[in-house]
Amino acid sequence: MDAARIPSLNWLRVFEAAARHQGFAAASRELGMSTPAVSQQVRALEAHLRQPLFDREAHSVSLTEAGRDYLNVVQNALETVKLGTGAIFGEARNQPLVLRAALIFAHAWLAPRLPGFRRKHPEVRLHLSTGNQEEDFLKGGADLQIVFDAANWSPDLSDALFQERLYPVCTPQVAARIASPADLAGVTLIETVGHIIGWRDIFGDLGLEDLYRARAGELDRLHTDNTMTALVLAGEGMGVMLARAPVTDVEVERRGLVRLFEVDIPSAQAYALVRRPGPMLSDAARSFRAWLLEEVKTTN
Repeated sequence: MDAARIPSLNWLRVFEAAARHQGFAAASRELGMSTPAVSQQVRALEAHLRQPLFDREAHSVSLTEAGRDYLNVVQNALETVKLGTGAIFGEARNQPLVLRAALIFAHAWLAPRLPGFRRKHPEVRLHLSTGNQEEDFLKGGADLQIVFDAANWSPDLSDALFQERLYPVCTPQVAARIASPADLAGVTLIETVGHIIGWRDIFGDLGLEDLYRARAGELDRLHTDNTMTALVLAGEGMGVMLARAPVTDVEVERRGLVRLFEVDIPSAQAYALVRRPGPMLSDAARSFRAWLLEEVKTTN
């Protein structure tokens, strides 16, 4: 048999399910076939290709190197057929886009811009939730995720958006009590945990590294685990927070917060749009990706 001939579509469907589940029994349940039938279809494909796709153990199977390479080809091909069928026969229209984003990005940067996306793509039904961890994405069924700290994600599966810049902000009433940078040691400092850059760096940039080192244990700090809560606390006059531009720009203005001093520190952490490995993006996901990258150009 000529291996260059296109294999049976059924063989490919069975192979893709078995490879994705890393097992014939799980694939058989998904496909509504018996396990021996799945094994038979896979063996027929291997005979056609003249090469094993799985290493078979007593109670498990695993992909060979050729099998791993072929899985990408097959998944992309099946996804192309699926998307093309939907585009021609109308099934792809009004499909949901499941998007997950870091909380502050979703609330303060993305939400104010989403009306523009809806006007441009009214056919997309957007499902937006928040989360920043890898397990939130890979186990949660999202099509795309906007993450903070892009260095943790594969550059082959992500688009860089922008880095953040940090500077202190507070209400005008709190600012009236701060005549010089050294006065920061006498007010409540709202600290968002989990970031590389924080108040230590701000004090250092203001030339107050010695002051920070001497009084670090005495400083009045209010800790929170997210920037959205820090914005609310600062807006209520509870202290000075670190704005994280450009994501917090709208909220800083809306809450009437004012900037303190000419200090502006770029962060090594950045936002990125991440897609999962495997099948191609849906039409809705591609539309959102193109729109988002264009919006980012107006931010930078």
